[in-house]
Amino acid sequence: MATENTDPSRQATASSDSAIALTMTIYTESSFFKEHPGATLPSPAEVRAINTATGDPCADEFDSPSSVIIRDLGLFIKYGRLVTIVVASTQIMRFMYMSLVEGDTLEERWSEMAEDERLDVCKELRVMVDAWRAWKQDESERYIGSHLKQPLNDIILRGYPENSGPFEGPDAVEKFHTTCGIEIDNKKEIVFTHADLLSSNIMLTPGPLPRVAAIIDWEQAGWYPEYWEYCKVKRMNQFPEPLHTEWVENYVPMMLKPADEYTIYWTFVAYALARAF
Repeated sequence: MATENTDPSRQATASSDSAIALTMTIYTESSFFKEHPGATLPSPAEVRAINTATGDPCADEFDSPSSVIIRDLGLFIKYGRLVTIVVASTQIMRFMYMSLVEGDTLEERWSEMAEDERLDVCKELRVMVDAWRAWKQDESERYIGSHLKQPLNDIILRGYPENSGPFEGPDAVEKFHTTCGIEIDNKKEIVFTHADLLSSNIMLTPGPLPRVAAIIDWEQAGWYPEYWEYCKVKRMNQFPEPLHTEWVENYVPMMLKPADEYTIYWTFVAYALARAF
């Protein structure tokens, strides 16, 4: 919906937000402006004031203060230096304005859902995944990396900047595999990937007959080899047993195109384990 960046090096002498170096990108086609025509987003100063007024001890942190919810406007605002916006520099406080999604996570609801409800949700998720995987790179601009050819932000790769790329060119997959030491066939498509498609990041509508309300937490998203999403979801232990095994074996393949168990998945696991993941 919108992002704002403020430069802390100037905050000590700034008497108001107008004196702070501010870059703002507003996505006017977002659902917020369609549902709230003429609405004005609160300024960074107003957001910080709202947070401070709550008395939350984390409200005034610079790196990662508590998020702010403004229910009247249906807003959820994350801000701080550690909010990831790949086009921004690293020493700024970023404000990310998003629509507030009411509901429960799939993780919270899964154990109580009937089989037909589970199947319907998985079918919805498959449509969503197929939609973002259908986005295409320009053939002359192929790369593995985050948006705008920035390094990947996957948690598995953190602490290993040489593995994060970006890797560019028609042999981008081969470059990625070679650098990371991943022995998987290089003839893989590069697709847009959420990279953190956990049940805790899938929001459902409240009440009976749940539907997918939103997919949240896109911090790790980017362009990855086609197997990455499936392998990572399968690798993450999201439920207690026997729910986890049931989830991985019966439902994840409905949401995501499975990767070969032996030539791809266990190779991915070996790479992840080498990085204590």
